[in-house]
Amino acid sequence: MHILTCVRPHDRFLQKVVDKSNIDLLLWAMENQIHTNYKPDRKETLGATLIGEFVERKTASYIEPERKGTAKGDEIGLSQRKYEASLWNITSLKLRILAILLGISHGLLRKWRTEEKFKKMIKQHCREFAEYFCNFIEELVAKELEFGKTGRPSDQEYNTYLLECERRVENGDMYGSQLCENIRKILEIRIDGIEKRKKHGDTNPGDEIYMDMVERVLTWSKIDLGSSIPRVNQILDRIKIQEREYVLSVAEQYMPLYKHQDPIALFKKVVTGEHLSDEERQDAIRMLEIQLLLLKHHGRIYAVVKEE
Repeated sequence: MHILTCVRPHDRFLQKVVDKSNIDLLLWAMENQIHTNYKPDRKETLGATLIGEFVERKTASYIEPERKGTAKGDEIGLSQRKYEASLWNITSLKLRILAILLGISHGLLRKWRTEEKFKKMIKQHCREFAEYFCNFIEELVAKELEFGKTGRPSDQEYNTYLLECERRVENGDMYGSQLCENIRKILEIRIDGIEKRKKHGDTNPGDEIYMDMVERVLTWSKIDLGSSIPRVNQILDRIKIQEREYVLSVAEQYMPLYKHQDPIALFKKVVTGEHLSDEERQDAIRMLEIQLLLLKHHGRIYAVVKEE
């Protein structure tokens, strides 16, 4: 059994569907005059996650500089809108999506991206959020050490706690490449320190817990960092194997559905507002659930299982 992606190069619709996030796909549908009630919302896009908290906090605390009192020719800081745009540029969202979310033209955003001051601000945000992200791991370690002293709560309470932690980093696939690079560098420095202490027999009670939490957070966030440190690569390899096993299990579970229903044909009927039978409506809901699961676990947006 294996997964095959259904892509026909000549079919423009399928090219747009495959490997696109749901937001990208819906925006494409809007551009092509396909009726949808979808309206992008900035807060909902990032949600109550670490990166959402970071962007919201930085946006709210920013004080836009005034031209008054500044000597002619002297530079002033970024406007409120431009500063907010610099924050959103630490994500992996595409230019046109960012432009819609920010309420500006993609031409203006493209121009800002070429400006040194704007690029410098993005780098600063990436460094700051990378520290924020890695400190979150340290907080998890501290909590585990606390549990070791005071006793872990009941299984139900502990699972609820872990679920809340997972939700804070669950949109790691939205982290931009520059941001991921900053996270990788910080983690490598900290893990390299652990490895060196281990070689010298200078063990720290929190070191192994730290490695466990790194693996857990990378599993939750789905960040593919890549690394020059073997131990980090071992963690990333284990995560990839788990992801593949999960996608295969989901695909196998819903194989009968894909055998009697063409997802693309059904999707076209949904977005164009055609009448659906009760069975088609139920299938559409189930397929959407499948695709959201596969998207979350880096699967294809349209995949079918083929035996032998």
